[in-house]
Amino acid sequence: MGETGLDFFRGDDNKKNQIESFNTHLELSGKLNYPTIVHTRNADAETINCIKKSVDQFSSTGLIHCFTSTKELAKEVLNKGFYISFSGIITFKNAIDLIEV
Repeated sequence: MGETGLDFFRGDDNKKNQIESFNTHLELSGKLNYPTIVHTRNADAETINCIKKSVDQFSSTGLIHCFTSTKELAKEVLNKGFYISFSGIITFKNAIDLIEV
C-alpha cells in the first residue's frame, strides 16, 4: 500500500494531519497483510514512532523507499521488519553518511 508517509521538508504546518493519515494507512495495510511503501523526509522520529506502533498492533511490514536518512533510522526500521531501498543519491560523492548506512 502506498506510497504514504511523512514529509516535513517544507515545514510541519500539516504535521498532525500527515501523522493521522500515515497511521491510518499503516493500520489498514497491517489488517490486510499488505506491505506499505513509505516516504519519509525530515520526519525520522515521527516515522519510526508510527511504524513501531503499527508493527506492535497490526504486524505491519513494508519498505522505506529512496532512503536518505540516518543509520539510526535504518537500524530502527530494519529491526521492526521493514526494508529500505536507495536511489541514485547513494552514488553522489557527498553522500558519505548514506553510503555508511
